[in-house]
Amino acid sequence: MKIHCRFCTFFVLCVCTVIAVVPGCKTSPPSAPADTPPTVAITSPANSEICRLTDTVFVDAADDKGVTKVELYINGSLSSTDQSAPWRFIWETELWDDGNYTLMAKAYDAGGHVSTSAPVTMTIHNAFTFTFVNTVFTPISITVQGVTLTAQPGDSAIYEFTTNPRSVVYTASTSGKTTGGSTIGRTLNWGGSSYPIDVSLYSSYRLQLIVSSNYFFLYVKNTGYTTLGPLYVNYGLTDQTRDDISIPQSATNTYQIGYYRAYTNTQVRAYWAYPNTTTYSYWNQGTQFTLPFTANQAATLTNPY
Repeated sequence: MKIHCRFCTFFVLCVCTVIAVVPGCKTSPPSAPADTPPTVAITSPANSEICRLTDTVFVDAADDKGVTKVELYINGSLSSTDQSAPWRFIWETELWDDGNYTLMAKAYDAGGHVSTSAPVTMTIHNAFTFTFVNTVFTPISITVQGVTLTAQPGDSAIYEFTTNPRSVVYTASTSGKTTGGSTIGRTLNWGGSSYPIDVSLYSSYRLQLIVSSNYFFLYVKNTGYTTLGPLYVNYGLTDQTRDDISIPQSATNTYQIGYYRAYTNTQVRAYWAYPNTTTYSYWNQGTQFTLPFTANQAATLTNPY
């Protein structure tokens, strides 16, 4: 605005302030966050896992105000409680029956909230299997805790303990047999109370039964014209054996005889039962037959006379 007077001219500046008012609006302090329940999950064992012996159940639990305790439930029943992290539970499953079990964990926080984990289903299988493998030429008779098993050549026999026995004592034996069941040659033995097997670190155990290079198994083919017998092995040595057996003449059959000590100078003699008992066929190791001197070795001798 301009004002004129006689001597000067004045300018007046007018300043206006506009105040805007918004009806119904006011400022409030922020509200506290809602108190949330804890989170909880079983991290081990995994779902469908097989457990043996003592196992540890691991639980992951967290809360904004702190977890005060975690409970472990097995098949719906409270098993144990842990009141400090890390949340873990020792479960001696060997004291429980084999079968399927459902695990569930509950976590509690300082605000009185409770959360339940998703269930985990697992299997207890504490039965301990001890397998005997027959790698030799004849059936093996095996005795474990008063129970006798038979493992056929190339096959196996299994004894099952309800839980890991920590140590296993067994006895096993085999030999050649006549058709009437009499022993031919030597009887070989394994095991015994002086040789327990520590299995404490295993969930199962597999034992191969072998014959050392100190012995060999004897087969005889008699394609000649007379029945053979008696049979001498290691003739003239301190380990000489005599088997009063008859080995019939056959163009096709190979007869299983038995186990004998193996020497570089082993000699086998088979006497001619007919027409006399003074004539014999013989086989010298290194000449008529050769042993490799390895485990589970055998020799097949043929009589053409």
